[in-house]
Amino acid sequence: MAEQVKCQNCGRRLFDKDEDAMGEIFIKCPNCRNVLSIKLNREVKKTKRNNCAIPSKGVS
Repeated sequence: MAEQVKCQNCGRRLFDKDEDAMGEIFIKCPNCRNVLSIKLNREVKKTKRNNCAIPSKGVS
């Protein structure tokens, strides 16, 4: 069963994670721009990387 991952700052649903997912990712909430560190095999943790620059596609 997939678990919904939500932004801890604004509550927006970011994605669904599968039980078998492993590893760690960083994702920026498109709503509040908060950056979350997500360990896929554990709970979501908020980081203090709120103002970091994450390049979008096509940006060098």
